Amino acid sequence: MGRKSQTRAREMALQALYQADLLGDACLEGIEATLRADGHPPEVVDYAFDLARGVRSRVAEIDGLLAAAAQHWSVSRMAVL
Repeated sequence: MGRKSQTRAREMALQALYQADLLGDACLEGIEATLRADGHPPEVVDYAFDLARGVRSRVAEIDGLLAAAAQHWSVSRMAVL
């Protein structure tokens, strides 16, 4: 996969993660299906959702790292992105 495709996959992953944070993990399947139906290259969609599912599976660990590094901020006060 080329650099441009990796960048596009990361953008897709970030958008999917934003929606999952607002709507819950169940929305990921629908988003993935829509992107596939819209004709995005399968390898780009695969990579995007590998990234998104990997992040969602480790969200507690990631939040813990953010909380430990943040000074005078709680994770709940931080912007979603």
